[in-house]
Amino acid sequence: MLSEIHPVGRSKALFLKNLGYDETDVDILRKDLLSIVQEQDIFEVQRSEYGTKYIIDGMIQTPVGRQ
Repeated sequence: MLSEIHPVGRSKALFLKNLGYDETDVDILRKDLLSIVQEQDIFEVQRSEYGTKYIIDGMIQTPVGRQ
């Protein structure tokens, strides 16, 4: 869910909502993000006490037509 009140994720939620994603588009957002993972190489790996984060750069076509 895109939560505008979550202390860590609210800025990402607002960013994605400005690109046209909302709670009804979760499957579309998931598909769009997975397409980047499948088509692009890993740019950076960050390890922390919480696990491993893989940074992958890519472009998607958003619901409002932006890239």
